[in-house]
Amino acid sequence: MRHGSRAVALRILLGNQDDQRIPLERQFQGSSFTSLQARDRRLTTELVYGVLRNRSLLDFQLDSLLDRPRSSLDPEVLEIIRIGLFQLSFLRIPNWAAVHETVQLCKDMRKFSASALVNAILRRFLQVSPSLPDEDNAESLAIRYSHPEWLVHRYISRYGLRGTQQILERNNQPPQLYLWTNLFKMTFEDLCWELEREGVSFQLHPSLPNCLIVRSNSFVQHRLYREGYCFLMDAASQEVAHLGDLRQCRVLGDFCAAPGGKSFLLSLRKPANAHLYSCDISFSRLNQLRQRANLYQIPHIRLVQADLNNSPLKPHFDFILLDVPCTGTATLRSNPDIRWRLNEHDLNRLSGIQLSLLRNSFQLLREGGQLIYATCSTEPEENEDVVEDFLSGEPGAQLRGFPLSTFLERESFFAASLVRPFKGK
Repeated sequence: MRHGSRAVALRILLGNQDDQRIPLERQFQGSSFTSLQARDRRLTTELVYGVLRNRSLLDFQLDSLLDRPRSSLDPEVLEIIRIGLFQLSFLRIPNWAAVHETVQLCKDMRKFSASALVNAILRRFLQVSPSLPDEDNAESLAIRYSHPEWLVHRYISRYGLRGTQQILERNNQPPQLYLWTNLFKMTFEDLCWELEREGVSFQLHPSLPNCLIVRSNSFVQHRLYREGYCFLMDAASQEVAHLGDLRQCRVLGDFCAAPGGKSFLLSLRKPANAHLYSCDISFSRLNQLRQRANLYQIPHIRLVQADLNNSPLKPHFDFILLDVPCTGTATLRSNPDIRWRLNEHDLNRLSGIQLSLLRNSFQLLREGGQLIYATCSTEPEENEDVVEDFLSGEPGAQLRGFPLSTFLERESFFAASLVRPFKGK
């Protein structure tokens, strides 16, 4: 099998399908991708994210061209057809080249009997060009913008048609790359100078310190990234890690900490004599955090494997950042694969886990301590509802200010600041 752009894209898409899926980020770090030439890496990235962002649209087109159920197709053949339709619909590749290379990909995968079908479908698409549904309802929007229909229904009920279309359009745009300068190894000014010297296009983030917006889809291959002088971290995560006043804190906790980006920012922000505990239930994820901390030369992080439902930790924290596991619906722009794994039942399942984590974490605060509850979800069941349920059952907690939610404005997150007041206050 050839190892060209389309073959690597197909391998990544197939690896993202089953329950044992390999995260996209890890697949893009694999040798089959990194060994490609820069131009081929760009095409592979465009194919993978393009197919994932437009899967419902591509499947609607395919169903219009196919004379049998789509479910009857071999999974590899189905993904190959999606790759072909995406090229014909969205890329500036000549039609003849897109058809030829897609049919060749089918043969490279030893799907010889399916190559004629793939060729016929793509050529029929060029002749017919199936029209997409243009009604302003959840079903049509879910097809045109390739989002789960249940999620589109929810958006319409909260934001109306126009607001929902804005959200869906934003989710289908390539994400901006936000770069955090690792000040433990390099100054912000030196990083900017190095990037300018090497011709990497960037701009300063308007509000986040030490943050750059980089215009280079292949920046993960750059020496400065690989050697740990900076790392990619979305703007929402950086904003969350800057919440809270740490100046008087002596013991801090980053719970559900892996893969560690927020811990690294907290390590920079905390007082010199303060202790930071990075806690996670997964030993393997903590080990990955340790490896990253070593690469970035992050000092004084204490790693703790802990199940917060049965925590070995003691109630002595001045500050806790609790970024809970969630549906990730606010990250669909950066992680388009998430939309095909979620269902509406996940909201109630996860909200119960989130409430339990919040209750148990709050018990570890000292009097006067602060806990930041955060998610990367757009849905009330994981955000406001969890906080309200927690406050109704925890008389010793107070909400400081109002919850922060930036979904319709920019990179999205939800956060609420909860404090344990001193007794008698």
